[in-house]
Amino acid sequence: MRRCLLILLLSMVFVSCEKQLPTPPTPAPLPWSGKLSLSVEPPQPPVNKETTFRVKLLDEAGKPVTDASVKASLKMTTMDMGKNEVDLVAKGGGEYVGTGKFTMSGPWTVEVNASVSGKSGRQSFPLVVR
Repeated sequence: MRRCLLILLLSMVFVSCEKQLPTPPTPAPLPWSGKLSLSVEPPQPPVNKETTFRVKLLDEAGKPVTDASVKASLKMTTMDMGKNEVDLVAKGGGEYVGTGKFTMSGPWTVEVNASVSGKSGRQSFPLVVR
């Protein structure tokens, strides 16, 4: 019986000492140094009404980027309003368009995220909703 307990105890020690290999980190996307601009329609968005977001993407050489993944996150600056994201669709010539709603009046930030060819860029635009 003593021998069994000793073997069990040693087994537990060996198992707990087993080296765990770390999970390799996911590589972060490379920064994208192109140009990104945003326009909204209407220019002064009302509460709970459809707002159109137009993003123009240009690469480092000033040429339109036509194969990007673009998303806009709408964030109120004075309080957490939860997740409010708009997927933008390519319309050609480096233009991406989508619609969304602001759920409260006040100061907001539209954070545009663009990813293309393993690179990503982000830019924030302040906006006041009336």
